Amino acid sequence: MNPKVRNLILTESQKACLVALRSRKESKTDIAIQAKLDLQKAAKALEALKEFGLVRRGEINSWHLTGRGTSCRFKTIPDRIRRGSALPGLGARRLLDILDRPTRGSELAERLGITLQRVRQLVVKLHAQGLVKFGDPERILDVVSRTKDKTVLLSRDEARVLSESRMPMQRMSQR
Repeated sequence: MNPKVRNLILTESQKACLVALRSRKESKTDIAIQAKLDLQKAAKALEALKEFGLVRRGEINSWHLTGRGTSCRFKTIPDRIRRGSALPGLGARRLLDILDRPTRGSELAERLGITLQRVRQLVVKLHAQGLVKFGDPERILDVVSRTKDKTVLLSRDEARVLSESRMPMQRMSQR
């Protein structure tokens, strides 16, 4: 596409990816999570933004804004709705079935008999559908739970601080 075109029109998913990039997200997974998209839809949106000259792909699969991408103005149109895209697939339903409490990604992979990469793909898709949440958005497989689960999830740093603050009391009780 000609980069001098003034009337730029983006889909909602392309816009969401551009906004995520503008807020310093660089990996496809981080962009998909912030944009609330599954990995496939995020990849398509990023490729379209690349064709428009708004983003470029870095050396290690990172995505970066171009000069035009940081300052362009655009109009937005809705995405085309794919049949069945709002429903979790078979793998996602299996994951939801065993997610009865906050669980680590490695445990989910073991219980389902699938790879960690597949668990990552499924939880990103379920997050886009609003069905799961993460304890730590930076480490999405540390703790995953259903969105409706009322359990308070702590990031790795929060859990470490909490456990360190309890250590002096444990030492005192051992004396």
